[in-house]
Formats: sequence, C-alpha cells, structure tokens
Amino acid sequence: MRGLTGVCTVLVVLSLALSACGGGREAGVSPDLEPARAAALARAEAAAQRARDACRARGEEVIELGPREWACGARGQAVQERVATRWQERCAEMGAEAFRTGAAGWFCARATADAGRECRAATDCQGVCLISAPDARTGTCSATSVMPGCVAQLGPDGRGRTQCAR
Repeated sequence: MRGLTGVCTVLVVLSLALSACGGGREAGVSPDLEPARAAALARAEAAAQRARDACRARGEEVIELGPREWACGARGQAVQERVATRWQERCAEMGAEAFRTGAAGWFCARATADAGRECRAATDCQGVCLISAPDARTGTCSATSVMPGCVAQLGPDGRGRTQCAR
C-alpha cells in the first residue's frame, strides 16, 4: 500500500502541474496534446480515488487538506494541524486571523466589527458589502476584511458586481 501512496502523490503532482498549465488550448497547448493531457488527468484522478478508497478500507478517515490535497487518518490530521498552525502564525504576524474555505483554502483576514449590518455600497463596510443577486440594491457587510473566491458585492458606487480575489 505504501507504493500506491507514492504513486498517487506523483500522479496528483502531475495532475496539478498539468492543470496549472491553463487547461488546454486557451493556454496555447497544441490540440494534438489535449487527448494525452485528458488521459493523464483521468489516470491521476483514478489513482487518487483508489488510494482514498484504500484509506477507507483500512478504516481511516480521508482528511481533505485543500483543493486536490488529502491524506489518510492520523497522518492527515497531523498535517492538517501543522498547516493550520503555520497559517495562524503567519496571519498573526500581519495582525490578522487565519480562515479556511473549501475551494480557496487558507487565507488571512481581519474580522470586521460591522459583520451582518445592512449596506448600500462598499464604503458602508469594513470588509465587503455582499449581495444575493446582481441587481440587489442592499447587501450585508461581510464578517472578514477579505472574501476569497468570487463573490457578488456592491461596489463603491452601490452597483452590483462580481469580484474575484485570491
């Protein structure tokens, strides 16, 4: 089983490297290479799934460490704790707190005093004026100074927009 984990790690790294290239034609990859890229990604995901299934078969929990990152049982928990500690220390050095979201992973932000308050523009909040629909005229102030990923929000002019960060 140890060999499978090593192979899985190599394949996951290969998968990440391939996806970092931009994902195909739009990144300037030759259309001739797209089938090979897709096949490599499929093999990497299949190997990773087999390794996760092996964790579960041994009765170990699969610990999600971040996007496309995971580990088994106690080892995964130890890695997760080390990563959390590192982020908490790094953020504290900047006077911020560490937060974790599923897709974006870890990020540093300051908690806001006006979280949950109604807002009509970005300037009404210490963080972001979040909205539920692009045509909304009022929103709610975010709990943190930074919102990772893409969020619908009101701009300084009070108009809705989607802003992507991270």
